[in-house]
Amino acid sequence: MLVRPIVGIMSIPAEAVEGTVRYLTICFIGIPFITAYNIISSIFRGMGDSKSPMYFIAVACAANIGLEYLFIGLLGLDAAGAALGTTSAQELYRWL
Repeated sequence: MLVRPIVGIMSIPAEAVEGTVRYLTICFIGIPFITAYNIISSIFRGMGDSKSPMYFIAVACAANIGLEYLFIGLLGLDAAGAALGTTSAQELYRWL
């Protein structure tokens, strides 16, 4: 709901506004996934297991790279593809 006002404040060039709106919308939808990742990681670290979060984030990073190649390169989704790749990789963490 507030994406367009936020983009208006940011002084984005006119040709990048629509891509920025799509990117921010997808990222805002992904906030629960980011929050879940941080909660799960903090629980592991609180139990004394600092290795599992590191392994999970390594897998999520590799997935992010692969998904961004898919979404941006093969499917041509531009900025929305970058947001989808990042958000999807963070959601993948919850399923590991």
